Amino acid sequence: MLVKKLVFLENLSVNFLIWSMMKKYNYLFLLILLMTNFSPDYQVVFGENYREAVRFLQTNKQHFVKAWQPDTLRAEMAAVVFPELVRYSLVRDLLETKVLELGYVQYGADYVDFSIGRFQMKPSFVEELELQTAQYEELTSFSYKMLYRLTEAKAIRAERIRRLKDWDWQLFYVQVFYHLCLQKFDNQVIGLPSERVRLLALAYHHGLRYDVAALSKRAGWRIFPYGRNFGQNQYAYEEVASDFFEKRQELKVSF
Repeated sequence: MLVKKLVFLENLSVNFLIWSMMKKYNYLFLLILLMTNFSPDYQVVFGENYREAVRFLQTNKQHFVKAWQPDTLRAEMAAVVFPELVRYSLVRDLLETKVLELGYVQYGADYVDFSIGRFQMKPSFVEELELQTAQYEELTSFSYKMLYRLTEAKAIRAERIRRLKDWDWQLFYVQVFYHLCLQKFDNQVIGLPSERVRLLALAYHHGLRYDVAALSKRAGWRIFPYGRNFGQNQYAYEEVASDFFEKRQELKVSF
């Protein structure tokens, strides 16, 4: 009974506060307040790390133009990986991958898996990319380029690490990922570009092994940028990607 009374009093206080604000500042102010609460300003949240990610896209425009086709999808591809550019800027001083690289080459992704490069790709991500791309005839040219002229498993893993550390290969992997998703999800990604960005951002962040239904269940998971074990004050990856996509012209990012 005491708990119910406390909850009632708390709700009463909140309702009175809202009514007072509405009366004093009108409904428009309250609407803006509510929108602010539910839509974080990621430029403020991530500060210089966000601005550095934007500058990186601006100063490397020619590389994206050359690597990502068709040009109509270039902005979407940039949006999908944009949160990883922010994360890379945020954590790069903490990255020490040499020991992890050796562990992966020796034992594989089941034992050692870690993020590499600007787009924070993991060896397991590329392994899945290679495997699934080979299943689509329309993606033969991509699949052929990803083949290894090697037979020994450790040598293949070492070459995969070498590719992941190469900027041109990372650009290529993003291109492959995007076209694989278009094939894999088929008519489920035909719609507004902003909706497509959300879905593909979910796939990029959570993994290619999931279908649309499974990815939809993961929408809104606030585990970016530090992962699910970090705790509070995190954000949904696809929301950061979508927000950037909607604001890209305001941020002077064009392709």
